This record gives sequence, structure tokens and C-alpha cells, in this order.
Amino acid sequence: MTLDRRDFVRTLGAGALVLTVAPDARAATALTFVTPFGFLVGYAEVLCAKSGGHFAKQGLDVTIYGGRGAATAVQQVLSGQALLSRTGGGDLMRAVVNQDAPLLSVATVVQGSPFFLVSKKGQAILTPKDMVGKTIGIISKGGAVDNLLDVMLINNGIDAKTVNREVVGNSPGAFGLIEQGRIQAFVISTGSYVSLKMSGAPIEAWNTDRFAPIPGQILMTSKAAAEKDPETIVKFLRAVDAAMVEVLNDKDLDKTMGLLRGYEIPEMKDLPAAKEGLRAELVEWTSAGEKNRLRHVPERWQTARDLMAKAGLMKPGPADVCYTNKYIDQARA
Repeated sequence: MTLDRRDFVRTLGAGALVLTVAPDARAATALTFVTPFGFLVGYAEVLCAKSGGHFAKQGLDVTIYGGRGAATAVQQVLSGQALLSRTGGGDLMRAVVNQDAPLLSVATVVQGSPFFLVSKKGQAILTPKDMVGKTIGIISKGGAVDNLLDVMLINNGIDAKTVNREVVGNSPGAFGLIEQGRIQAFVISTGSYVSLKMSGAPIEAWNTDRFAPIPGQILMTSKAAAEKDPETIVKFLRAVDAAMVEVLNDKDLDKTMGLLRGYEIPEMKDLPAAKEGLRAELVEWTSAGEKNRLRHVPERWQTARDLMAKAGLMKPGPADVCYTNKYIDQARA
């Protein structure tokens, strides 16, 4: 059975959001992008590229689907149901190195870590050594945060088994578990950290990049798709790059918030918090320098693979098997 575009979007689920921007969409190249988890303000580079008309200017008709987990997003890309998706740099590296997954990172959106370790003032956990004998809250068992803890501990000469873990999800509400004495710290994403900070809770927090500098969030595709249709990848990145420049120049973020209103983003219910959460993300867009916006920084990737190899998460070797700057360089040529 052949599905038309409307039927295909329906099969992806109710999370799919299609915004019609180009009047000549029939002549445009159609493709699907899958987010890792629903719609978040942190995905502004792609969401604003759509609603701001940047994809349309490149002759692309992009359907953005709110995914239901990083693993599902990877499956969609590998199966050809989606051309591109976004995931953590460390997650992609493990998939490529350990599972020989034919994936390729074509751009780094968030250079640094999107995770913060949070503890209580007066009882702060400031270093990996402070975690010994403590219970740390993690988002999920065996997930990115769990692996980050291993990297931070083992690379600081600490047996990972000396630190207990408890799954607490990715919510500011986990701070209540610290006050109850069930955990002594927990790791959450940037948006949740900003919400907790704005609530006035007595927290001490630091970015996990301090002890585990691993590439944050990247844009990935399959190697087969990149080889088959490099022109579309280049156009996609050119549009995303233009959207990022527009957002970075939007000092009060009012225009950006307007572009994001067309998506079902839970964070948008609290506009001040949404803005602060996005500002925290924007810092990492250019944390490796303006010239490296969307580019992979080879030294950072190699350091990440070396750290993860030492932690036993993968075998050692060159990191450049996981990424290329070819397409973003062509997008800016």
C-alpha cells in the first residue's frame, strides 16, 4: 500500500506537527525530522527553522515529529522514516562504536552538556569524590546520565559501585527527595534546572561538563541517506544555521517565542521560565566560539571517546568515525 504524505504523518502519531509555510510546497523536497522527546524550547533551532520559513526558503517541506524517546528516533532514522533527528553526542558515539550503527553526526547544536548535577546548599556535592557513599538521582537506568556518572567517577579514580543510583526522572520536583533524605543529589536537564533555580529552591548546581566534557546535542542522519542525498542535508543545515542566527539576535526572545507558539510545548505555559530555559541553551550554541556554531570540535569529540573508553563504555579509537563537518562547511560556502 502506498501512503500519501497526510497518511504517513498520521502513522507517526498525534505528536506530529505540520506547519504549511511554502505556498509551492508540492515542488519542495519533503522530509521528516524527529525530535528525541516531544517538543521543547531547546529544539528552537529546528522548530524556528520551520515556523520562521527558513526551510521553505531552501526548498524543503519539513515535517517535524515529536518523538517518544531517543531510541525510537534512532530507529526512525535507520529505517528511512525520518531523514534526521537529534540526540546526545555520547549516545551516538556508543551506537556507532559498540553496535556498528550506520549513523553519522552532521552538526553539533549544543556543544556542552545539557545536564546539571543539583544538590542542597549546605550539603553540596561539588566533586565526584563527594558522591562516594551517597545516592544520586538519575533520569533513567542505563541512560545518558547514568553513563555520565560512570565517566565522572571512573576518570577521577573512583569505583562507580561506591555511588548508589535512584531513578527520579527529569523533574525539578526531585529536589523534594533531597529534603526527605532519600537522595543527596540528582542530575536533570537544562530546562528543569532553570525551572528549579527560578523557584528559589536552596540549590547548589554545576554542569556535568566540568568533569565529563562530552558533546551535548547533535543532529544525526544515516550514512546511507547522507551519501544518497547530500544536497538535502546541506540545505537543511543552511536553514537551521539561519534560524540560529535569527534566534541569537533576538535579544528579548519575543519573536522567537512567537515562532514557538505553534507547537505544543509544555514549557510555554510559563513564558518567563521558557525564555530563561532557552537562554541557557543558547549559551551552548556558541560555547565553542561563533565560528564553531553547528560544527564538531575534533578535540572535544576525541576527549569524549577517550573518557568513555577509560570508563569501559566503549573501546578506544578515533572519534571522527562518528561525525563530519563536510555538510555544515558546504552550507556556509
